[in-house]
Amino acid sequence: MPRVEPEEVEEFIKHENNEKQSKLEMKFHKLEGIDEQSRNNLLQTATELRCRYLLYLQRLTFQNFHQEYDEIKKLEKKVEDICNDAVVELQMDNQITSARFYLRFKKELKLALDDFNTLVKIKKFVVDLDVVHGQMFHMASKCFLRWHRER
Repeated sequence: MPRVEPEEVEEFIKHENNEKQSKLEMKFHKLEGIDEQSRNNLLQTATELRCRYLLYLQRLTFQNFHQEYDEIKKLEKKVEDICNDAVVELQMDNQITSARFYLRFKKELKLALDDFNTLVKIKKFVVDLDVVHGQMFHMASKCFLRWHRER
């Protein structure tokens, strides 16, 4: 994924539906088991990765990298499925804190990425972990993924 400057992230968020960023921020503020500074650092990283991911998709489209774009979108569907399962799992497990769940969930996404990359190496295309995390944060901004329990 491309590297972006903080100004580019701010500009992207300004031109985007502000509701999505608000949802992402709300989810990090509800994350239990970590201090405020850590929560803010996680939010900043999440925002940057989400914006980088969306800019990456735009660049793939503009540069006519259709095969790569299609592979990334296939991975996004797998990540979405993992996210849906994770939301259900969190609601069923009353013993785990949302911070611990968040860390375990990120590890699960890494394993899914490793499996995906094993399959696409044949096509000489490897996806970076930042892409999967960007997808995860993008899904969280669209609303259905959360790391906290609704009360």
